[in-house]
Amino acid sequence: MRAHHDDYGGFVDHDTYSAEDLHNASYRYTSNSLGDRDEIVFRDPFKGVDLDPNRVPPSVAEDHNLRSGLNSLAMFGQEYGHRVTIAGAPHHDKSAFDMRQLEALIATHDVVFLEGIGNTGADRRLVREVGYGRNNVPDDFEDRWGRFKLIQLAALTGNNKPVFYADTPGDGTMFEDALIRWGSPVRELTKQARHTSGRSRDDLYRAALINISGNTIFREWNMLGIIGNDLESVSQQTGHAPGSSLFLIGGEHMDTLPAKLQMLRVQSQPVPLYMHDYGESDPIPNPEFDFTTAVKEYRAPITRR
Repeated sequence: MRAHHDDYGGFVDHDTYSAEDLHNASYRYTSNSLGDRDEIVFRDPFKGVDLDPNRVPPSVAEDHNLRSGLNSLAMFGQEYGHRVTIAGAPHHDKSAFDMRQLEALIATHDVVFLEGIGNTGADRRLVREVGYGRNNVPDDFEDRWGRFKLIQLAALTGNNKPVFYADTPGDGTMFEDALIRWGSPVRELTKQARHTSGRSRDDLYRAALINISGNTIFREWNMLGIIGNDLESVSQQTGHAPGSSLFLIGGEHMDTLPAKLQMLRVQSQPVPLYMHDYGESDPIPNPEFDFTTAVKEYRAPITRR
């Protein structure tokens, strides 16, 4: 995978291009008058255009399923005053929640959404059943999803709440399959970087951070589309519009999701989850550009070291 990138004018199909194609089509550099790269601009790899932070990405807007979900979420926000609480925390296996706060948040919201890339139909059925108290958390849940999500699910047990995964499924649409494929190289890039030194190490970490940033822009829009579709389902089943959602998610999204919800005119409130143990952080050590700026503004100035 290329860690450097020239201006790229092409685009890729959802189902025929590799993770490398998607990555390379998702960004470009701009240069200053001296010819030095001074900014990373993120692009829609499916349409071959630069992203506008004031608009939904074109490929998202043209996806029927996502467009329907985003329209539903906007409708619930604008017509019924639906609000979304984004409850974030570092998701490390050794993290330990303040269960009183977590349980209080669950009790005061109508619907709960969980993070979890690659969830399947069986996973989605399980969290719904646990939320309604019709099933217990299985013994092997921690082995698959980690302690962070195990504690969340334990807090949800028997609250008689609708619970959904609001993240890219492993058995979803071609668009969602492309999102997973696009983000798949990050683990290998960071693994290689930790066993490399000098310029090669920096290039690998930069490629990983660019990949995470570009992919997260689209992943967050996909999250919101899923939330809208699930709220519509709850409304049809219960006969009334849910007034509030709780989204339990990694802390980095507290700084980036509100701007997208504001674009849909949906109220949101980031709430940091208190932790008794924050676990061990392992950030990508490349301060060349800021992740939060990239995911909020779809571009990021390059910091010279």
